[in-house]
Order: sequence, then C-alpha cells, then structure tokens
Amino acid sequence: MDTKSDILYLCNAQGEVLSVQLPIQVWTQIEAKVMPLVREALGKSAEPEEESLPPEPMTDWQTLVEYWDFKYPVNTEVHCDVCASSTEDWTKDEPRKFWLRACNLGGLLRYRCLNCQAMITKRLYKDKIKFEAKPEQEKDPLLNAVYGSGSTRK
Repeated sequence: MDTKSDILYLCNAQGEVLSVQLPIQVWTQIEAKVMPLVREALGKSAEPEEESLPPEPMTDWQTLVEYWDFKYPVNTEVHCDVCASSTEDWTKDEPRKFWLRACNLGGLLRYRCLNCQAMITKRLYKDKIKFEAKPEQEKDPLLNAVYGSGSTRK
C-alpha cells in the first residue's frame, strides 16, 4: 500500500483541505482505536450515546383494543425467545421490558426487547396468537447503503 496515494485529501476550490478519505481496509483496522479521539475532537462524549427509542404508537394500540373482535380477551403478554424475558402486561412494566414499535388494526404488533434488543412480532389470529423473535443483527459497515443521484449501476 502506497500511503501517499491511498490517503485522499479533499479540498475546496481555494485548495483548503476539508476532509481526509481513507481506504476501507485501513479504516476497519483502526476504527476502534481512533473513534474515541474523533468523538473528542468533535466535542462528543467518548462513549457512544445510547440510542433513543421512538415514541410508541399508543393510539394504534388503543384503536386495536377498542375494536377488539378476537375470540379471546385483550392479550398484553409478550415474551422473547432469544433471552427468555417475558411479561404478563407490557403496558404496566416498570421499568419496561418491551417497547411497542408498531401496531395495526389487523392484529400485527412489533416490539423491541429492551434486554437483548431482539425484534418480537406478535400476530393475533381469530383463534390463536403467534410469537416470533429475531435477534438483533449488527450492521456490516462494509454494506452501508448510499442513496442519491449519480448511481453508477445500470
């Protein structure tokens, strides 16, 4: 690897350096070591901020409960098959074990397990309830999608 030609200095029209670009092979080797320094230089905490949860769609949940026409009573039970976390009533847990991510009138509910971050799908059928849990999948930094004009793919 030729260090001079592999590191790109991106400049404006006046020749002032705006940023530096590294090959992905280099970045993957040094990312863990340099990120605390980068965060510090940008004025951010050394530790990544905890992901804030979006608001729960409680109006959708209330609509589902209001129009409930299943053969069984309103069911607030949620369980995670990934980490074995469970609750009889997710709406009353303190602290919360599950976070409602989506809910629709058709009886499809999605939760995030706050213990292991798995996504739990709860499907309400007329005569039964089905749960499915998928473990959280880490995103591969090499597979980040880039959207916008100028696509080179034809």
